[in-house]
Amino acid sequence: MLIGIGGFAAWFFGGLAASLSSPEVEVTEVRLVSPAQSSVEVTSTGFVVAQVSSKVGAKLLGRVADVRIREGASVKAGDVIVKLDDAEQLAGIASARARALASKARASTARATLAETSRQYEREKKLAEQGASARSVVEDLEAKVSSLSESAKAADADVDAALAEVHALEVNLQYTTIKAPIDGVVLGKPVEVGELVGPGTPPVAELADFTSLQVETDVPEGRLHLIDKGSPAEVVLDAYPSKRHRGEVAEISPRV
Repeated sequence: MLIGIGGFAAWFFGGLAASLSSPEVEVTEVRLVSPAQSSVEVTSTGFVVAQVSSKVGAKLLGRVADVRIREGASVKAGDVIVKLDDAEQLAGIASARARALASKARASTARATLAETSRQYEREKKLAEQGASARSVVEDLEAKVSSLSESAKAADADVDAALAEVHALEVNLQYTTIKAPIDGVVLGKPVEVGELVGPGTPPVAELADFTSLQVETDVPEGRLHLIDKGSPAEVVLDAYPSKRHRGEVAEISPRV
Protein backbone atom coordinates (compact mmCIF):
# COMPACT_ATOMS: atom_id res chain seq x y z
CA MET A 1 0.00 0.00 0.00
CA LEU A 2 2.80 2.39 0.85
CA ILE A 3 4.47 1.52 -2.42
CA GLY A 4 1.29 2.43 -4.31
CA ILE A 5 0.91 5.76 -2.56
CA GLY A 6 4.57 6.60 -3.19
CA GLY A 7 4.28 5.75 -6.86
CA PHE A 8 1.15 7.89 -7.27
CA ALA A 9 2.84 10.80 -5.52
CA ALA A 10 5.91 10.52 -7.73
CA TRP A 11 3.76 10.47 -10.87
CA PHE A 12 1.59 13.40 -9.75
CA PHE A 13 4.36 15.70 -8.62
CA GLY A 14 6.58 14.71 -11.58
CA GLY A 15 3.85 15.57 -14.07
CA LEU A 16 3.13 18.82 -12.27
CA ALA A 17 6.79 19.80 -12.43
CA ALA A 18 6.97 18.93 -16.13
CA SER A 19 3.91 21.04 -16.91
CA LEU A 20 5.34 24.00 -15.02
CA SER A 21 8.79 23.78 -16.67
CA SER A 22 7.52 23.17 -20.29
CA PRO A 23 4.45 25.34 -20.97
CA GLU A 24 2.54 24.62 -24.23
CA VAL A 25 2.85 27.16 -27.05
CA GLU A 26 0.81 27.64 -30.20
CA VAL A 27 2.69 26.90 -33.46
CA THR A 28 2.18 29.44 -36.29
CA GLU A 29 3.33 29.13 -39.92
CA VAL A 30 5.30 32.14 -41.17
CA ARG A 31 5.17 32.89 -44.90
CA LEU A 32 7.01 35.51 -46.94
CA VAL A 33 4.61 37.90 -48.60
CA SER A 34 5.75 40.36 -51.25
CA PRO A 35 4.62 44.01 -51.10
CA ALA A 36 2.45 43.49 -54.17
CA GLN A 37 0.61 40.57 -52.55
CA SER A 38 -0.51 42.74 -49.66
CA SER A 39 -2.50 44.97 -52.02
CA VAL A 40 -3.75 42.50 -54.63
CA GLU A 41 -6.93 43.72 -56.30
CA VAL A 42 -7.15 41.53 -59.41
CA THR A 43 -5.74 38.09 -60.18
CA SER A 44 -5.93 36.34 -63.54
CA THR A 45 -4.23 33.65 -65.57
CA GLY A 46 -2.69 33.98 -68.99
CA PHE A 47 0.19 33.07 -71.24
CA VAL A 48 3.69 34.38 -71.89
CA VAL A 49 3.73 35.47 -75.53
CA ALA A 50 6.55 36.85 -77.68
CA GLN A 51 5.39 40.07 -79.31
CA VAL A 52 7.96 39.64 -82.09
CA SER A 53 7.93 36.21 -83.73
CA SER A 54 8.18 34.74 -87.20
CA LYS A 55 7.20 31.48 -88.85
CA VAL A 56 9.82 31.23 -91.58
CA GLY A 57 8.60 29.53 -94.74
CA ALA A 58 10.07 28.67 -98.11
CA LYS A 59 9.03 30.82 -101.08
CA LEU A 60 10.21 28.18 -103.54
CA LEU A 61 9.22 24.52 -103.75
CA GLY A 62 12.32 22.47 -103.11
CA ARG A 63 14.01 19.78 -101.07
CA VAL A 64 16.00 20.68 -97.96
CA ALA A 65 19.73 20.18 -98.54
CA ASP A 66 21.18 21.69 -95.35
CA VAL A 67 19.82 22.73 -91.93
CA ARG A 68 22.05 25.06 -89.92
CA ILE A 69 19.92 25.54 -86.79
CA ARG A 70 18.58 23.41 -83.98
CA GLU A 71 15.85 23.80 -81.40
CA GLY A 72 16.75 26.43 -78.82
CA ALA A 73 19.53 27.99 -80.91
CA SER A 74 19.90 31.77 -81.03
CA VAL A 75 20.08 33.41 -84.46
CA LYS A 76 20.64 36.90 -85.79
CA ALA A 77 18.67 38.54 -88.57
CA GLY A 78 20.28 37.58 -91.88
CA ASP A 79 21.80 34.31 -90.66
CA VAL A 80 21.37 31.40 -93.07
CA ILE A 81 19.15 28.83 -91.35
CA VAL A 82 18.19 26.44 -94.18
CA LYS A 83 19.44 25.78 -97.72
CA LEU A 84 17.42 24.08 -100.43
CA ASP A 85 18.77 21.98 -103.28
CA ASP A 86 19.62 24.47 -106.05
CA ALA A 87 20.74 22.12 -108.85
CA GLU A 88 17.55 22.65 -110.85
CA GLN A 89 17.77 26.43 -110.51
CA LEU A 90 21.42 26.48 -111.60
CA ALA A 91 20.61 24.37 -114.67
CA GLY A 92 17.68 26.64 -115.54
CA ILE A 93 19.87 29.75 -115.25
CA ALA A 94 22.54 28.24 -117.53
CA SER A 95 19.90 27.37 -120.14
CA ALA A 96 18.31 30.83 -119.94
CA ARG A 97 21.68 32.54 -120.31
CA ALA A 98 22.38 30.46 -123.43
CA ARG A 99 19.02 31.54 -124.91
CA ALA A 100 19.82 35.14 -124.06
CA LEU A 101 23.15 34.91 -125.90
CA ALA A 102 21.43 33.40 -128.94
CA SER A 103 18.85 36.21 -128.89
CA LYS A 104 21.61 38.81 -128.72
CA ALA A 105 23.33 37.20 -131.72
CA ARG A 106 20.09 37.25 -133.76
CA ALA A 107 19.49 40.87 -132.78
CA SER A 108 23.01 41.83 -133.85
CA THR A 109 22.54 40.08 -137.20
CA ALA A 110 19.19 41.80 -137.73
CA ARG A 111 20.67 45.23 -137.00
CA ALA A 112 23.64 44.56 -139.31
CA THR A 113 21.33 43.49 -142.14
CA LEU A 114 19.17 46.57 -141.56
CA ALA A 115 22.20 48.85 -141.70
CA GLU A 116 23.46 47.30 -144.97
CA THR A 117 20.03 47.47 -146.59
CA SER A 118 19.62 51.09 -145.46
CA ARG A 119 22.91 52.03 -147.17
CA GLN A 120 21.79 50.32 -150.40
CA TYR A 121 18.49 52.17 -150.22
CA GLU A 122 20.23 55.55 -149.86
CA ARG A 123 22.54 54.83 -152.84
CA GLU A 124 19.69 53.68 -155.09
CA LYS A 125 17.59 56.65 -154.04
CA LYS A 126 20.32 59.06 -155.14
CA LEU A 127 20.78 57.19 -158.41
CA ALA A 128 17.04 57.21 -159.06
CA GLU A 129 16.95 60.97 -158.50
CA GLN A 130 19.70 61.26 -161.15
CA GLY A 131 17.84 58.90 -163.48
CA ALA A 132 20.54 56.21 -163.24
CA SER A 133 18.35 53.67 -161.39
CA ALA A 134 14.81 52.43 -161.68
CA ARG A 135 12.24 53.79 -159.26
CA SER A 136 10.95 50.28 -158.59
CA VAL A 137 14.32 49.22 -157.14
CA VAL A 138 14.21 52.10 -154.68
CA GLU A 139 10.67 51.23 -153.65
CA ASP A 140 11.63 47.57 -153.07
CA LEU A 141 14.60 48.59 -150.94
CA GLU A 142 12.42 51.01 -148.96
CA ALA A 143 9.94 48.24 -148.15
CA LYS A 144 12.77 45.89 -147.21
CA VAL A 145 14.28 48.49 -144.85
CA SER A 146 10.91 48.89 -143.11
CA SER A 147 10.56 45.12 -142.72
CA LEU A 148 14.11 44.69 -141.42
CA SER A 149 13.56 47.53 -138.93
CA GLU A 150 10.58 45.70 -137.44
CA SER A 151 12.56 42.45 -137.35
CA ALA A 152 15.39 44.20 -135.47
CA LYS A 153 12.90 45.56 -132.92
CA ALA A 154 11.47 42.07 -132.44
CA ALA A 155 14.96 40.65 -131.98
CA ASP A 156 15.75 43.29 -129.33
CA ALA A 157 12.49 42.41 -127.55
CA ASP A 158 13.52 38.75 -127.55
CA VAL A 159 16.80 39.76 -125.91
CA ASP A 160 14.95 41.70 -123.20
CA ALA A 161 12.64 38.73 -122.56
CA ALA A 162 15.57 36.33 -122.32
CA LEU A 163 17.41 38.61 -119.88
CA ALA A 164 14.25 38.97 -117.79
CA GLU A 165 13.98 35.18 -117.63
CA VAL A 166 17.58 34.97 -116.43
CA HIS A 167 16.89 37.58 -113.75
CA ALA A 168 13.76 35.73 -112.55
CA LEU A 169 15.68 32.47 -112.27
CA GLU A 170 18.48 34.22 -110.37
CA VAL A 171 15.91 35.56 -107.91
CA ASN A 172 14.54 32.04 -107.45
CA LEU A 173 18.08 30.86 -106.81
CA GLN A 174 18.30 33.34 -103.92
CA TYR A 175 15.14 31.82 -102.46
CA THR A 176 16.95 28.51 -102.03
CA THR A 177 18.91 30.18 -99.23
CA ILE A 178 16.51 30.84 -96.35
CA LYS A 179 17.65 33.46 -93.83
CA ALA A 180 16.38 34.49 -90.41
CA PRO A 181 14.21 37.63 -90.72
CA ILE A 182 14.61 38.60 -87.04
CA ASP A 183 16.90 38.12 -84.06
CA GLY A 184 15.47 35.33 -81.96
CA VAL A 185 15.47 31.81 -80.62
CA VAL A 186 14.40 28.72 -82.56
CA LEU A 187 11.16 27.31 -81.14
CA GLY A 188 10.37 23.67 -81.76
CA LYS A 189 12.16 21.31 -84.09
CA PRO A 190 13.08 22.73 -87.53
CA VAL A 191 12.78 20.81 -90.80
CA GLU A 192 15.10 17.93 -91.59
CA VAL A 193 17.35 17.30 -94.56
CA GLY A 194 15.43 15.72 -97.42
CA GLU A 195 12.03 17.21 -96.57
CA LEU A 196 10.06 18.87 -99.37
CA VAL A 197 9.09 22.44 -98.47
CA GLY A 198 7.50 25.33 -100.27
CA PRO A 199 4.39 27.54 -100.36
CA GLY A 200 1.54 25.82 -98.54
CA THR A 201 3.78 23.53 -96.48
CA PRO A 202 4.55 23.96 -92.74
CA PRO A 203 7.26 26.54 -91.94
CA VAL A 204 10.88 25.46 -91.96
CA ALA A 205 11.40 27.06 -88.53
CA GLU A 206 9.67 29.26 -85.98
CA LEU A 207 11.59 32.11 -84.34
CA ALA A 208 10.71 34.25 -81.33
CA ASP A 209 12.41 37.31 -79.89
CA PHE A 210 12.63 36.59 -76.17
CA THR A 211 13.35 40.24 -75.41
CA SER A 212 9.76 41.02 -76.44
CA LEU A 213 8.04 38.61 -74.05
CA GLN A 214 4.84 39.83 -72.45
CA VAL A 215 2.07 38.21 -70.43
CA GLU A 216 -1.32 38.23 -72.13
CA THR A 217 -4.09 37.59 -69.61
CA ASP A 218 -7.87 37.74 -69.54
CA VAL A 219 -9.34 39.94 -66.81
CA PRO A 220 -13.00 39.53 -65.77
CA GLU A 221 -15.04 42.34 -67.26
CA GLY A 222 -16.46 43.27 -63.87
CA ARG A 223 -12.98 44.00 -62.50
CA LEU A 224 -11.54 45.69 -65.55
CA HIS A 225 -12.13 49.12 -64.03
CA LEU A 226 -9.52 48.31 -61.35
CA ILE A 227 -6.73 48.21 -63.94
CA ASP A 228 -4.96 51.14 -65.59
CA LYS A 229 -2.11 51.30 -68.02
CA GLY A 230 1.14 51.49 -66.05
CA SER A 231 -0.32 49.85 -62.94
CA PRO A 232 2.15 47.59 -61.10
CA ALA A 233 1.80 43.86 -61.59
CA GLU A 234 3.40 40.68 -60.36
CA VAL A 235 3.91 37.61 -62.52
CA VAL A 236 4.30 34.07 -61.23
CA LEU A 237 5.07 31.27 -63.66
CA ASP A 238 3.71 27.76 -63.15
CA ALA A 239 7.16 26.34 -63.77
CA TYR A 240 8.73 28.50 -61.00
CA PRO A 241 5.99 29.18 -58.43
CA SER A 242 8.42 30.45 -55.80
CA LYS A 243 9.86 33.18 -58.03
CA ARG A 244 8.02 36.44 -58.61
CA HIS A 245 8.61 38.87 -61.44
CA ARG A 246 7.76 42.56 -61.23
CA GLY A 247 5.99 44.19 -64.11
CA GLU A 248 3.40 46.72 -65.11
CA VAL A 249 0.35 46.91 -67.33
CA ALA A 250 1.63 47.72 -70.81
CA GLU A 251 -1.61 47.72 -72.76
CA ILE A 252 -5.32 47.14 -72.32
CA SER A 253 -7.11 45.80 -75.36
CA PRO A 254 -9.99 48.02 -76.49
CA ARG A 255 -12.00 44.91 -77.34
CA VAL A 256 -13.97 43.56 -74.38
